Amino acid sequence: MKNIRPFGPSIGKTKISKKIFDVLNKEFDTKSKSKKIDYSSKLASQIKKELKISETFIKKNLEKELKNNIIKFLSNEKIKKIKEIKILNLWVVRQFKGEYNPVHYHEGDLSGVGYLKLPKNMTNNKMVKNKKIKTNGTIDFINGQKVYQND
Repeated sequence: MKNIRPFGPSIGKTKISKKIFDVLNKEFDTKSKSKKIDYSSKLASQIKKELKISETFIKKNLEKELKNNIIKFLSNEKIKKIKEIKILNLWVVRQFKGEYNPVHYHEGDLSGVGYLKLPKNMTNNKMVKNKKIKTNGTIDFINGQKVYQND
């Protein structure tokens, strides 16, 4: 686990184990064919099919590694007295051409993202007015509170 601090809060960066990576890909390649587990209506994205990860799957396959990574991140931040780590929600985003995730907020004290499969040309950037735009395939982190607009 490497903690970086490009602005405000720290961001932890690590790699999941090959075992977890393979288990996730196998599970969700299979489940992505089912219409019963579409979770996209509960999320902010403009994506047709997102898959909720069940509590059973989390406990059996992910919980130990995720919690260990969280403890390492917090330890790097000099936070050592952790009473409880509770995983609130996990899902898989299967994003295709023309789909996107708008700016949105997550609940909880920590939030994470992991990448399982990426298209080969995802980060090929376009030229706009003779400048290379470097945003394809990126993730943006925004620091601050939600502010509701008052009319």
